[in-house]
Amino acid sequence: YDLKKDFIIQPVLVTKEGQLRHGFNFGGPISNNPCNLGNIHRQQLYEWANRRGVTNEYCTLNPFLWSEQIDHLKDNTTVQYVKESVAIKLSNIKPRGTTRRLATQAKNAGVIINSYHIYQNLHHFINLYEQTMARKQAADHWKFGASWFEHFAKFIYPHLLLAHHEGKVVAACLVAYKPVYQTAYYHFAASADNRPPGVNHMMVLAAAEMVKQQGAKYLYLGGGLTDRYDDPLFVFKSGFSKMRLPIWQYARETKAT
Repeated sequence: YDLKKDFIIQPVLVTKEGQLRHGFNFGGPISNNPCNLGNIHRQQLYEWANRRGVTNEYCTLNPFLWSEQIDHLKDNTTVQYVKESVAIKLSNIKPRGTTRRLATQAKNAGVIINSYHIYQNLHHFINLYEQTMARKQAADHWKFGASWFEHFAKFIYPHLLLAHHEGKVVAACLVAYKPVYQTAYYHFAASADNRPPGVNHMMVLAAAEMVKQQGAKYLYLGGGLTDRYDDPLFVFKSGFSKMRLPIWQYARETKAT
């Protein structure tokens, strides 16, 4: 290998607790080649981390890149399989029959979904998000405040889709996607307590069609709240596609040697 041309990059952030994390949920080393820079990269990263008081690193590998990333983590790192996740291949969108019928039911009930300017309409999403978290009795670590979403909108600038029914906003989603990338992320979704049946199914399909038109090849939906195949969230997502991507994680102390 030509070590002057090959490289590894790894965007990171340091938490208040002194842990090395990854800002967009997925992270880990990314290389232009399957080169032998893994040990050098880790050594220099941990020397940098030690100077900042970092004691350990926690990372979830990118489901689309995990097999290449693992090649850089073989030495002294245990990578654990967590669960399956779902992605839609946009050139061949084939939702399950039940999923398609529920989306059609919402459309026939008069639901309309459109995209909107993020800054002028973010409050619609935040209101629905707070309703959804309360309805689900979500744990605190799943909850994000309005200021968090304002920063997310500022730096990620996601697409905002809103579903209207009888003059009210009944569902919303934030889809992270830029035309220069192949994959869009169905990152956040929320809905009203009294939403029509099928509106969430209709929303995912609308998001898939939108990013497909903009050039995306995949829409990543993620996995369930657990690793069970009968997890309700995983069952919902699996209705849109048969494509599965594994999620792997690792945790290790940041000791420079």
